[in-house]
Amino acid sequence: MTLRNRLSADPRIKHNVVYQLLQPSLWQRLAVQAPSYLRSRLAGYPQTREALAASEWMRQWWYYSIELMEDCVTEGIYPAETPFLPRMLLANAELEGMECLDVGSMEGVIPTLMSRKGARRVVATDAIYHCYRKLLAVQHYHHVRFAFRQIGTLHHVARKLGADLGKGFDLINLSGLLYHVYSPFHVLAGVRPALREGGLMIVSTNIVEDPGCIMEFNAHGRFQEEANTFWYLSAPMLDYMLRYFCLEPIDWHYYRHPAETPRRTGGLSIVCRAVEDAGMARDDPWALASRDKSWEYITAMGPPALGRLPGSTIRYTAPQGPLPADWTDRLLERQVERAQGNAQSHTLRLTDDD
Repeated sequence: MTLRNRLSADPRIKHNVVYQLLQPSLWQRLAVQAPSYLRSRLAGYPQTREALAASEWMRQWWYYSIELMEDCVTEGIYPAETPFLPRMLLANAELEGMECLDVGSMEGVIPTLMSRKGARRVVATDAIYHCYRKLLAVQHYHHVRFAFRQIGTLHHVARKLGADLGKGFDLINLSGLLYHVYSPFHVLAGVRPALREGGLMIVSTNIVEDPGCIMEFNAHGRFQEEANTFWYLSAPMLDYMLRYFCLEPIDWHYYRHPAETPRRTGGLSIVCRAVEDAGMARDDPWALASRDKSWEYITAMGPPALGRLPGSTIRYTAPQGPLPADWTDRLLERQVERAQGNAQSHTLRLTDDD
């Protein structure tokens, strides 16, 4: 019996394999990451458009559409007109000399743009190494360099970064992930300690249009048939979660999904500024008490570092907040109906610098 047949015959075997793959380890870095990197350096890449067009790189599955050579563009999953909201917000951040983290990088479009915008240090991450070889190819053809770290599932991300955490980050992109986890609260709690005070975090997720502080479960696949999709938050719920972790919203974009689900839904991308506890707690004594006494908060955030992360001087050039309390009632004021050119899309061209 082949391995594939064994995995199909007994789900326990498959689940055990997947579980092991999702555990970041030195073994995986030596067995998977190191050989892939060495192969990329020694074997090289196709040097002509004809060779590239006929190569494995153009036949593989890709999440993003990425130009590797002139007019050689991989086929991603998104239509050209679908706006890439976190990319649009990232364009307003001045990254020269900054340190940046991208959580869930796939083939590395966001880390590539961070590098092109002058970031001093960029760390890309993903749960497993499924896109690592393609990420290396993108770095080669786009003439950028950034680090990669496997992080497994999205718990205690800051802790899992190890030495790559350094002294924290000026900008973190956390996009397209909160609806893929059982607990969005725990994901935010695990990433927040990696952000410097005054730094920026871009948080993007699918939402349900509802005026209350709610999360709706994707029961029976009512919002998405994709098996790793669980929660659609409302905009007020997401806003409250961000403020709970001392992330103050300052700008947003919204893409309303076509009316194909029981409730109106959309993609919401928010830029937040990391602020001191006192700045967010004055109007919400419960949040302050919860952060002080809740075992969930203490364990999800992880043990506090003895030394504070340095402050960030990153600038955001678009009109910015803090946003007023009623901004979630006005989502459509910043609605983006379709991408206007590459700089707003999921397609990365060799000449794009956003």
